[in-house]
Amino acid sequence: MMGGFKDLFRVNRPEGVSVIGEQFVMLSFQDEQVGRQVDFIDLSVDDLQVLKQVGMVIAPRLEEIVDGFYSRVLAIPVLKEIIDDHSTADRLRTTLLNHVREMMEGQFDEAFCEQRLTIAKVHYQIGLEPQWYMGAFQLLQDGIVQFVMAEIADQRLANRFNRAIAKVFNFEQQLV
Repeated sequence: MMGGFKDLFRVNRPEGVSVIGEQFVMLSFQDEQVGRQVDFIDLSVDDLQVLKQVGMVIAPRLEEIVDGFYSRVLAIPVLKEIIDDHSTADRLRTTLLNHVREMMEGQFDEAFCEQRLTIAKVHYQIGLEPQWYMGAFQLLQDGIVQFVMAEIADQRLANRFNRAIAKVFNFEQQLV
């Protein structure tokens, strides 16, 4: 599964951009504070490449992961009430599927940050308490990691992915 993965073309590419075949990943922030946060947790272009590579493998199963997440969320009465008052589980499933797909696409820039901040503000405005928001990050990360550990035969790649996804979830938590 690693064949060709290390053969990255960096010729005439801006800093923070790398190419896998015809696909590229980007880690670029104008905001110095955000850049320092990314550096501090050692989130790298290599991490984004692993996310993208494994993301292509798990993409067909993302709905299953998201459904598992929402089955746990909807089992908590306070969370089910918030969802019922402000949206629908189906609408939120679609939103979360898109969110996770974007995480796996490897495009981490100002627009990525702004979108995550908008999502956080909405959660705040509807009264979702921080412990549930933070717990949801952990629940989703755990679902993804469990799937990857069970489905990716190359354990070195699975471990690299799990470290990378942990950094991305941590980065998103820092943003909010």
